[in-house]
Amino acid sequence: MVVTVPLITTEWGWLFALAYLVLRMVGISLQWRLAGGDLVWAQSVQTWALMSSLGLLAILTAMFLPPDRRFFALGAAAILDVIAALRAGRNEWRLFSGHFSERHGLFVIIALGEALIAAGVTLSDQPLSGQLLMVAVTAVAGSCALWWTYFGWAKDLLEETMRSQSPARIGRYARDVYSFTHFPLIFGVIGYAISVEETIAHPSDPLAVPGMLALGVGVCLIVGGTALALTLAGVRVPAVRWWMMIGLLASFPALGLIPAWVALALVSLQVAGLALVERAYRPTAIQPASGSPNISSR
Repeated sequence: MVVTVPLITTEWGWLFALAYLVLRMVGISLQWRLAGGDLVWAQSVQTWALMSSLGLLAILTAMFLPPDRRFFALGAAAILDVIAALRAGRNEWRLFSGHFSERHGLFVIIALGEALIAAGVTLSDQPLSGQLLMVAVTAVAGSCALWWTYFGWAKDLLEETMRSQSPARIGRYARDVYSFTHFPLIFGVIGYAISVEETIAHPSDPLAVPGMLALGVGVCLIVGGTALALTLAGVRVPAVRWWMMIGLLASFPALGLIPAWVALALVSLQVAGLALVERAYRPTAIQPASGSPNISSR
């Protein structure tokens, strides 16, 4: 399916639709199989399958449209899938918190890994110099710091909180905290990868506006996406995370006035500082309640 994405606007666009439909049908079939004789779970899967079929129909319809209009139908398909998830998430689901958390964590790891791969590919096309090596080290350090803001404590706490949800609420928790909120987080990783690529290509030049947006907004989406997930989970996010985002957005105009490698280094230092401070002030205790969990901060 991934390989066929560049073909969407060509005469071979139907290959993308076919691959996507097959993949989604396999997923829905596996959900039916897992539900087995559990009538409540099977009803939830049925609601999801019926609602998401509208999005699948939009994908199929897109391939019969002129190439320049297909993305409108694909956008409609995405919106219909969100609506389907909003409806199906109200039902009662049987979810395994450890597996669910691990799958989403792997998405984050894969995205961060792809950011480093993009940096490596760009680096291999440039003449090797001390400045480029410094940029490469900074990019790796920044990626590690971003990894830390999610996996240092947030991922485990999100999983622990999911484990404490009642069967009637766990579907909404999984939908809002994981399936929805992890989208901006992944978009942020993509933005960070773009900024790293631009920095390696032109380390001594100030970042252009797209590069500035990719770096500043991208990092805020990663840090803020995790903060939003924690907030929706009932966790009181350490204030330092919000202040870091405000400071980064406030310093946004300055990123275009300094060399790209300096901008990347400063942002990476901010993220590393956030990770170190949160190591001491992160939430540590969960006190289950009848409604949303009450999670206190040390």
